[in-house]
Amino acid sequence: VQTTLTSMGTDAVTVSIVERLSGNAKITESTTPPTPLEPNLVEFKVEVLPKDTVTLKYVLEVKKEAG
Repeated sequence: VQTTLTSMGTDAVTVSIVERLSGNAKITESTTPPTPLEPNLVEFKVEVLPKDTVTLKYVLEVKKEAG
């Protein structure tokens, strides 16, 4: 998964991105570590400097349910 953030302002900002994961999914790697908020809900806090672009990337592993 990839999300690109661009700041057009003159101040640095921290952007909060909240993602709900399916019950059988987990993040195996990411450019910004996620913070668990509750089961299957994580938050990424990404700092974006003035007039800059930052890309959040993470790998989501989804295990196939048996049956």
